[in-house]
Amino acid sequence: MMDDFFSLRVPLRVGRPALYCLFLFACLLHPATTHAKTSTLWDFRDAASIQTWQGDAGIQAAIVEEGFAIRTTNTAGISTPLNRTRYDALKITYASQRDTNINIAWPKEPGSQEQFIATIFLPRSSRPQTIAHDLTHYREWKGSASKLGIVFEPGTEITLQSVELVSFNLFEKLGSALMSFWSFDRIRPSSINFLWGPRVASNPILRDTMWLSAKPYGMSGMWFVYIVIGCGCGLVLWKRGKIQQRVFLKSCCMLLAACWILLDLRMGAELISYARSDRDRYIYRDVGHRLFRERGMFGDFAKNVDAIVQDGQDYVFLADQRWPYLGLMRYETYPSIPVHFDRDLSEIDIWAVYQRSDIGITDQNEIVLGDTVVSAPGQVTDVFDHDAFTAPTFLFSTK
Repeated sequence: MMDDFFSLRVPLRVGRPALYCLFLFACLLHPATTHAKTSTLWDFRDAASIQTWQGDAGIQAAIVEEGFAIRTTNTAGISTPLNRTRYDALKITYASQRDTNINIAWPKEPGSQEQFIATIFLPRSSRPQTIAHDLTHYREWKGSASKLGIVFEPGTEITLQSVELVSFNLFEKLGSALMSFWSFDRIRPSSINFLWGPRVASNPILRDTMWLSAKPYGMSGMWFVYIVIGCGCGLVLWKRGKIQQRVFLKSCCMLLAACWILLDLRMGAELISYARSDRDRYIYRDVGHRLFRERGMFGDFAKNVDAIVQDGQDYVFLADQRWPYLGLMRYETYPSIPVHFDRDLSEIDIWAVYQRSDIGITDQNEIVLGDTVVSAPGQVTDVFDHDAFTAPTFLFSTK
């Protein structure tokens, strides 16, 4: 009886789908700590964090309640040694009363004296603000370096609260790659003729910032489409002898059609995102708060100038860049024309200042450019104070 019992055989067949499910279940059971996000944080509000940092001779620094207050009279920097951990991004928490450019530096090769320098723009912020910057899109970044330096330009006044190097886990990178395929660029003048198409980011910070530059960071998402088409066609060719020619051709056409539909859906969703952005940022907003694409609030600003100047009256127009604002302002206010800054301005009553961080108002109600007073006493007639502006934007009259 016992022999008969042990002679029983329970049929057990495990198909491929079941094996795939078991493999996925095993991956989920794997301890998450082995793939956890890692980071190295220097909190400059803690004096112990500053001990590993060394400063150049031309830097003036002091430990304050908010962090590490730094002032420079010439190009100078601070640096610290790094461990062998691989990092993907850099986070800097700071406060500064004006726009600042800082340079992140590291050796190009281990033991090399030649350094690679990456420039990061820090907009002015009176309260601590965190800027995240991806490092993986630099070819010179090998995942880590022997030393990390922060170089400040002459005249910099900034308070560093913390510096953090971040490394993301595998699941965050895979999730970022999938979600970045469905992230879209903002509409630009070049969008009428050219769209970048899908891009793939390797981490969340790159996904959030890859569309901020004219040429987006990250790898082209079309490579994944090509891989899918190649694998699908390879599988069909492998099974070619086992299936009919009609089925073979039908399978290839269905695969190509599926990829075509996927890309067409993505492009349609991108065009819809442009319309939704125009609706939310421009159409649904009140005059004075409307933001039109890359021109921002300039349209409402120009209309305010046109309402103030009289026909044929000259005025001074100062913007953060000449193109395209000067031509647009000439068109909007014609026959009044903005005059160039190098001519005699003693008879000019109206000043229009757009996004100029180097211009301010003195206690005597005069416009000052840098350290030079450039206008007669007057009054500010209109101030554009909005999150869209990182620099002073106002109308000024000397009458």
